[in-house]
Amino acid sequence: MCMYYACFPKKIALMKLVEEIKSHSSKWIKTKGEAFEAFSWQRGYGVFFCEFCTTGNCGDLH
Repeated sequence: MCMYYACFPKKIALMKLVEEIKSHSSKWIKTKGEAFEAFSWQRGYGVFFCEFCTTGNCGDLH
């Protein structure tokens, strides 16, 4: 399981954010050696929203 925590403006579509994360991370991990050349993300994704970014506690999540 991969978890990613991000604060982003309301103007950015969630689907576009996930698409960018998957695209850039796939390209990056494939440069890390032969063991990762066949890496691919699973289809779909799950999203949970929280209000931590509005309180200034973004760094407090672990």
